[in-house]
Amino acid sequence: MDLSKESAKSNFIFSELLPDYIELRSFTSGKVRVRVIDIIRIEANKSYAVFHLKNNRPFISSHNLTYQTKKLNSKYFFRASKSCIINFFQIDQISNALPVKAIMADQSEILISRRRTTHFIAIYKLFLYEINKLV
Repeated sequence: MDLSKESAKSNFIFSELLPDYIELRSFTSGKVRVRVIDIIRIEANKSYAVFHLKNNRPFISSHNLTYQTKKLNSKYFFRASKSCIINFFQIDQISNALPVKAIMADQSEILISRRRTTHFIAIYKLFLYEINKLV
């Protein structure tokens, strides 16, 4: 499923739907503000969360993925697996073959957990519907 048109629409209204910044904590940097639009995905690394951002610089947060899941808006972020959260606005494509994969803006391929696939597809379709309704 090619989503390049949806990506363009998403970028157009992105700032209206999400807060501008999220505050993250790190052992080395203390508190850091990160633009929500720049978050591509968040991956678990033991008890830390690694934020992969548009500038290709990972940021390691001292909070775990469960904490980040509660902090982020579930309409726009999805827990793809036990170890990864993805930003719907940063999805470029979704593979139709099983296992379902989300191809992100940085060309990383994120496998959607088998148990979460049906929920992911339903939530993502709802997300696209809302985006199309706003444009």
